[in-house]
Amino acid sequence: MAVFLISLVASLALSGYFQKKGPSVEKSEIKEEHPFPTILQYNWVDQNNESYRIIDHSTKYKLIYFGFLNSPIDPIALKVMEDAYKTKFAKELELLYVSLDPSRDQKSQIKRFLDFEKSSVRAILGDHEITKELAQAFGVRFEKFDTPQSKMLYTIDVSPWIYLTTPDFRILGAYPYQIRMERLKMEISSHMKAKH
Repeated sequence: MAVFLISLVASLALSGYFQKKGPSVEKSEIKEEHPFPTILQYNWVDQNNESYRIIDHSTKYKLIYFGFLNSPIDPIALKVMEDAYKTKFAKELELLYVSLDPSRDQKSQIKRFLDFEKSSVRAILGDHEITKELAQAFGVRFEKFDTPQSKMLYTIDVSPWIYLTTPDFRILGAYPYQIRMERLKMEISSHMKAKH
């Protein structure tokens, strides 16, 4: 009996020793794949003729609008974005304007427009292929229509939505361009709080 007890105590002691000294198993972090990773690498050019890659600007949330310079809607949407930015989120937000008409929207024209509005928006332009790919990733529907009777010769029909993304460009929400600024600020705040 005594021998049995000694053996039992010894085995328990050894078991406890190896449990403490054994290799620790850490939970492996499963990183969620980005929904459109290649887009992050594309090279764009902004209104100041500076190179812009989304992957290099991953510290701030983003408000994004897809449009074209001759659109009567764009100034309204950009004003809503600008107001939300200036009144509350200047440190947390980056404002992006993606041109859907890179062949006609000249960088110098966009710069004059944004400078005149004293805007904090960064406009980015790319070739037609990457512009189309980015628009499709966000679910933006746009179509070019010929208007031979006008001086512009064509126009673009586009779904005018403002998009909120995480700093690494994951879509959090989409809002109509007529959204009230106070409502947009509430939406931005709720998403930011949910991520912290």
